Amino acid sequence: MDILTESKMRSFSERNGFSGESSYLFELYVASVYLQRYLGGDVKLLDDVVIGGGDDEGVDVAAIVINGEIILDPGDVTGALEDRDDNDVRAIFIQAKTSEKFDTKLIAKFLHGVELCTNAAAKRSRIPLDSGLSQTVAILEAVIENIDRFRTTRIPAEMYFVTTAKQPSEEAASETQVVCAINRLRDLDVYSDDLILKLHGRNEISAKEKERKGPQNIEFRFPRKQSIPEVDGINQAYTGVLQASELIKILWDGEGMRSGIFDDNVRLNQGNENRVNQRIYSTLTSENRNMFPFLNNGVTIVARSLTNVADRFSMSGYQIVNGGQTSHQLVRWFQSLDADQKSGEDSLLTSVWIPVKLIETSDSDIVSEVTIATNLQTSIAQADIQGSTQDAKNVEQYFEQSGQDGLRYARQSGVTEDPVGFTRLRVVTTTDLNRSVASCIFGESWRAIGSPNELTAQDSYVWGGYPVPLYYLSAWIVYRIESYFRRYRDNFELQALKAAKYHIAMLVAAKCFPEVEKIHANYRDQKAMNAVAQKGSTGNWKEKIEESIESCVSIVGKYFADVTAQGRSLRKDDVRARKVQQDLLVALHDGPGPAR
Repeated sequence: MDILTESKMRSFSERNGFSGESSYLFELYVASVYLQRYLGGDVKLLDDVVIGGGDDEGVDVAAIVINGEIILDPGDVTGALEDRDDNDVRAIFIQAKTSEKFDTKLIAKFLHGVELCTNAAAKRSRIPLDSGLSQTVAILEAVIENIDRFRTTRIPAEMYFVTTAKQPSEEAASETQVVCAINRLRDLDVYSDDLILKLHGRNEISAKEKERKGPQNIEFRFPRKQSIPEVDGINQAYTGVLQASELIKILWDGEGMRSGIFDDNVRLNQGNENRVNQRIYSTLTSENRNMFPFLNNGVTIVARSLTNVADRFSMSGYQIVNGGQTSHQLVRWFQSLDADQKSGEDSLLTSVWIPVKLIETSDSDIVSEVTIATNLQTSIAQADIQGSTQDAKNVEQYFEQSGQDGLRYARQSGVTEDPVGFTRLRVVTTTDLNRSVASCIFGESWRAIGSPNELTAQDSYVWGGYPVPLYYLSAWIVYRIESYFRRYRDNFELQALKAAKYHIAMLVAAKCFPEVEKIHANYRDQKAMNAVAQKGSTGNWKEKIEESIESCVSIVGKYFADVTAQGRSLRKDDVRARKVQQDLLVALHDGPGPAR
């Protein structure tokens, strides 16, 4: 591996708290780069998309994305679908090798792994995949079963074989076994016609990484503008109308849509068949295109750097946070025009004006607020309301006192910068806390798994002025269980139990702090709460937790032995029932009974 790539990989790993062999760290690093627009800064998702345990069939990273969200369980597919028939779906497969060459045999194995996964999902093969790919198969199968809900009859897919080579190998891509493998995948008629294999080396990794920073030094003219008075966190801002010819400079790089400029947008391009997009395009192609600024809400752009002299602007690191559909239809129209219609002061492009709001800020909170406020489809999350309470502020302060080896609570959503000197794996969100406290303190692991949104309600029992050490204790238990899974990532039998993580957390809490079961029976048992909080803030409670994890994992493993014996991972439907929670608590006290 070249020095620069290794340095970036090590920096990524140290910043986020990952450890292990170089091959594993490289897989995580590549996954973070290639899936950055879908991760939303949540590196814990990498534990689920980087295949661990068993034979990976040559696939290191697999992600199924619906409407911009990485799907982790087949039961979540229908929940991610919106009430329309043009939902967006995408399958992403990656093989990451630290080698500086492209091995044809490994490339063929990778493509064969994708083929096995696809055949299993399409029910064309009865061969079980005893590997981390089994969950991907189940999710892909659920997508295929609901394909009529998507805007395409076949699934768009991306395949990357990534190494640290200086440049891709044309010879490897043209090898017979590689070409035949790709043709077999195309013949399955599951993926879109444009399915190709991309061979990427160190330069392509760097180019992908730069996408998150946005384009640099893009120049355009913005004469019809009005400045907006300066406020805290916003350096400068303008509102006005921009000619389509100038907006195209912001959107188009000469070959296609600029990379990474929609990463902060709440939804992907909804396609040309979408009714709203059809109306936008119809206006652009009609004789009434001069009505466009009266019919369209326009585009909101947030830039990290913005300079101007009179009407001439230069912009870097920007995002289109609202107006993604308008932008895509404008580019579609631009591509349909001939050269004469695109150029000149009287061209069609200069005849269309688009409402534009332009903001310069480096404050991630403001970027998030602007994105939410300018997208009517997106409401403020209930978890954000919970995070604004005094209870949450008290918990945040308590976490801050845990030292460099402790945890931190990211009370405010949208913050991308971690606490100084703190790794991302040690940072928990309000949603994380809701699920951890519900499981560990209130014994409702079934709800944390099956109905986490109920925990964000304004009257949720999770936030009730309880002793703040309870929140830290719960978060710590879940953090250590996640670390346990990560430490034994090559153990498929263990990895198959991930969906029961919150059941394991409940068992660990009950084993180490027996008083919590009194809280299970009475949510307001203040005496029991104080007793648990006292134990959780003094003594060797961390050591007890560490010692209890393996035995609690064993209880869960024996309970679900008949499911994992099928060679697949647990799914949400296997673990979400209240009865599962009750049975596991009985097993904790009486010893594990027969497998379920």
